[in-house]
Amino acid sequence: SKMKDKGVLDFKILKISNSDSIIGLDISNTILRKRDFFGRGKDGNIYLLLSQVSDNDVNTIIKRLNKNSILVE
Repeated sequence: SKMKDKGVLDFKILKISNSDSIIGLDISNTILRKRDFFGRGKDGNIYLLLSQVSDNDVNTIIKRLNKNSILVE
């Protein structure tokens, strides 16, 4: 597809390693894009679903999360 040719992935899932840190946190547009979602997996962990992202986008989002004390694996 054209998106894959440009290095854009359909989606990427990141595990939040310090999920307690996001409880009660205001996840605003400054941290997440409107098309990204947090959710709890069957294993009880919190995950972040990033849709339509390039590797560069993922790195930028991880830096933004880390700046807000949210750690990902």
